[in-house]
Amino acid sequence: MSLYHWRPHVVLVLLTLYPIESLATNFTQCFESVISCAQNSTSPDCTSNLNISNTTAFSVLRTSDGSLIPPVLTAIDAATALSYGGCVKYCGSGQEPFSWNDFLARVFRMAPSLSRFALPASLRGST
Repeated sequence: MSLYHWRPHVVLVLLTLYPIESLATNFTQCFESVISCAQNSTSPDCTSNLNISNTTAFSVLRTSDGSLIPPVLTAIDAATALSYGGCVKYCGSGQEPFSWNDFLARVFRMAPSLSRFALPASLRGST
């Protein structure tokens, strides 16, 4: 009788070797795909991968304040987001992989405005 069971360890090793990033969602790429489908719904990405028409693509596109954009090609530039339902339906509900580079770039871009709130006036210098 053996006290050591090798099967659970093999499963754990295989799970650690499985690339988790393959399950991650790239929301930027998905948003760009929906934009492209709004412009040309006959592209292979629209017909096979997303299965979305240009009318549907326009219905899920939103401006930065969450309002709908008009269904005309000149309004595509105003689209900065997808509706929540459209995002889940066409992009999935997974997480996007965390990127330290993106995070730090955003922090450093915001650093001057954050110092006005985070630092006492005496330490801010003359602003």
